[in-house]
Amino acid sequence: MAQTQISVERIRLGIENRLNYIRYATPEKVGYLLDAYYTGGFEIAKLWDALERRHPTIAAVVGKRKADVGRMDWQVLVRSDLDDGLEAEAQRHADALKGFYDNLQVTSALKQDETGGVGLLAQQILDARGKEYSVHEWIWRLPSRGRGLTAEFRACPMWWFENRTGRLRYLPDDGQMYGVPMDPKEWLVSAAPAPLMEATTVAWLFTHACLNDWLAFCDKFGMPGLLGKTDAAQGSKEWDAMVTAVREFGQDWAAVVNREAGIDVIEASSSGTLPYPELVNVMTRSIITLWRGGDLSTLSSTQGEGQGASVQDGETNLLKEDDARFVSEKLQERVDRQVIAYYFGPGVEPLAYFELQPPVQSDIARELQVDAMFLNHGMPLGRADFYERYSRRMPDPATPPEEIIIGRSAPEAAPTQGQPGRPRLGLSNAVRILNAAADARVSEALKESAMAEITPALRRALEPLFARLEDIAAMEDAVQQRMAMEAVRRDLPDFLLRADVADADLVAAIEGLLGSSTVNGLLSAPELPGERARP
Repeated sequence: MAQTQISVERIRLGIENRLNYIRYATPEKVGYLLDAYYTGGFEIAKLWDALERRHPTIAAVVGKRKADVGRMDWQVLVRSDLDDGLEAEAQRHADALKGFYDNLQVTSALKQDETGGVGLLAQQILDARGKEYSVHEWIWRLPSRGRGLTAEFRACPMWWFENRTGRLRYLPDDGQMYGVPMDPKEWLVSAAPAPLMEATTVAWLFTHACLNDWLAFCDKFGMPGLLGKTDAAQGSKEWDAMVTAVREFGQDWAAVVNREAGIDVIEASSSGTLPYPELVNVMTRSIITLWRGGDLSTLSSTQGEGQGASVQDGETNLLKEDDARFVSEKLQERVDRQVIAYYFGPGVEPLAYFELQPPVQSDIARELQVDAMFLNHGMPLGRADFYERYSRRMPDPATPPEEIIIGRSAPEAAPTQGQPGRPRLGLSNAVRILNAAADARVSEALKESAMAEITPALRRALEPLFARLEDIAAMEDAVQQRMAMEAVRRDLPDFLLRADVADADLVAAIEGLLGSSTVNGLLSAPELPGERARP
């Protein structure tokens, strides 16, 4: 297996010879670097590296773009188009790939204290989105001590390479024009079309020049000038006193002339609005749009508080999916095949593959509307599917009710015997239908079916309450009756949560249909639906 191709001396010189290209960047020099880039040289990558570190906007958008893939989960999947009998072999391929990715190590040649795994590797590969290429030195680690085949990947700076022959080649020393060929088993090269840093550099040049002019304007005209006037002869005590006074009041933009005594303030005025802020804003938006697919909310608002245009979440999500696919395809093409070839022989087609998983975007508000529509029309929903859709874990059926902090564990409703010609809804659906009875889309037949199923259960649950009300009705003392009714009203919430009212759907029916007027309604209504009047 291959050993490291990069010497310690190469790394040392690479660090010591780095320059801050921003300090020396002029349109002419940047144009020269871009011309050299078109002919295969990557010296401009030193400027790009500095911009990603020091420019606030570029550092933010590039960092976010890379962090998006760094946070993604990954998995090893078995191919879905397998012939019969290959399932076991495909699982062996998957196990080999998973062991490789679980144990790989990732670092940077110029910053080896930075270490990580698949997440860091994905971020470094995505560097190709900006610079057209990303390159890793590939150091294999043979199986040992129960660990399978794995590798170490070291990200290398782009100015260590050149592309003057159609393929990337490594430059062993600075100053060389032509490099040496790179073995695909020793280097992981990722190439991307339309590098974003080229357009970013053009936008930055406009911003850079504009900001320099703006700073020069502020430096020159930010403070008013002073003109001291005196009738004293030059060199006299009076003249020297005026010079001292002007110097103390304003150091830079000041003068003394031989005329009548006095100090005038010289102010520079400009007609109209300065063009610098608007141009800087336009170029900043261009950089953000290049990398994020939409402007940041804080820049979209005229008030600067994010109340303007949206961040174009849909387009940003497409970028995440595209980046995940880009990283996945590079690793499938270059790494997966090499690992399978080591374990199962040269030329063996991988039956499993690595995949980076972009986050699944869901519209919760729309999902809730759809669920409500299903329930309102009496169409049942699976409880497990409901919990999974909203990323919630179902309570364990064996969990005691007192240990469930939020809500109550709802057992399955016992099947009810439907009447001829009426659909059997189930108690929980019947409750939801009646709670949405005001909705014009719920038919009268469906409401009647729901009431027919709820009435018997509701009658059984309210039997103790009816008995208590009968005792109160038999009281002759009006004061005692009123006090007893107040006690019923006060005890009603506890009654609804008693152990013998165990069905959460039934509790919802009582609360939703009867609510706070349960007691008054029972006293004023002669009977429940389908039941004779009580005395």
